[in-house]
Amino acid sequence: MVNARPTTLARITSILIVLVTALIARGQVQPSDATKSTEAGVRAWLTQIRNELRNEQRYDRRLVQFSAEPILNIGEAELSDMRQRVKGRPDHPDRHRLVLAEKSKRGQLSTTHRIWWRGANEWRLSNDHADNTGFSDSAVTVSTWWSLTPDGMSVVDPSEPHPPAVSYNQDGGWMRDVCDQFFLGGAHKLMFSDHDIAVAVTGAEVQLSSFDDRAPYKQRIIVKGAWDSGRQSFIPASLDVFRINDGSQPVFTIIYDKSAWSSDYMRFIPAGVTWLVENVPSQRYFNFSLSPAPDMPFDVATAVPSNAVNDPVRGRLSMRRITHHKGDHVRTVEVGSNNDEIAVVHERQAPGLSTNGLYNAIGWSALVVVIVCAIVMKRVMASRRRVV
Repeated sequence: MVNARPTTLARITSILIVLVTALIARGQVQPSDATKSTEAGVRAWLTQIRNELRNEQRYDRRLVQFSAEPILNIGEAELSDMRQRVKGRPDHPDRHRLVLAEKSKRGQLSTTHRIWWRGANEWRLSNDHADNTGFSDSAVTVSTWWSLTPDGMSVVDPSEPHPPAVSYNQDGGWMRDVCDQFFLGGAHKLMFSDHDIAVAVTGAEVQLSSFDDRAPYKQRIIVKGAWDSGRQSFIPASLDVFRINDGSQPVFTIIYDKSAWSSDYMRFIPAGVTWLVENVPSQRYFNFSLSPAPDMPFDVATAVPSNAVNDPVRGRLSMRRITHHKGDHVRTVEVGSNNDEIAVVHERQAPGLSTNGLYNAIGWSALVVVIVCAIVMKRVMASRRRVV
């Protein structure tokens, strides 16, 4: 009788522990009604995004606009040291980097892009630079490819069986990806493979993840954000790309800044989108807009520019030279105010022009931006290594 009470208490305690453990396990296994509702809403939203992604005309009959600027990651102390090193030495290897840093400090490294689209592979891109160094435009249509600067123009005839090789889809692809980052919230990056998209819900926080097998190495993509149950819409916060079995740090990150609801687009649109490479900021896009109606017909926007008539985007032109590419034939001429040919500058056969050949000839502005940013980042990192 003396030991009955402790034994009874021990049994009751054991039973209570089992019951509590079971209740906790049940709560962990069985998501709440709110969690189920959020997951269902997120999956419905993903279906909507997938349908929009399949529509190659989603930006047709609209003017897309956004600005871009490289992020140099140069602090005040490093900038001051650079000024001292360059002072009185016009040929110093850091002078160009200093010029870029000074322009960045004054907000003069940004470029405003305006794009007119017809389908996925026809477009006009107009670039305006904040430092007032001029403009650079390019266009791709079924009948013509051209690029334009204040001084001249290059025109390519794509009807030839062997025109100068150029992957113009890639050029249009980067623009489309930037627009999709704003308009589709990064979710489109989860939809390029046959893998299912995993949805994890914690309160209002949502994590989406999947795999991409297209690259030489397998990638895991994670998109994080929040769910607005009232508007049934996703609020993007970040996108991380990891290489499978290659460390825990993302090789590529996108940050979506200050997303706000747009009644025009019926979705959340970020105020800015920042690219980071191995956690180092490299490029920022901002001031995204998508006009609900075109400001001019597509055929008018992409008509081959001429000195004889006002360009619909640039107005009156004063080109001095025009280079024509037709098959392996390249012909550059001087032109007058009425676009009449004054003289042939040079004319030659250019058999076997490579992709690089056409990039040199046409000077696609978007490619130049990417190359400059890569060089700047490489020099920045090299400088840091020298300082250390």
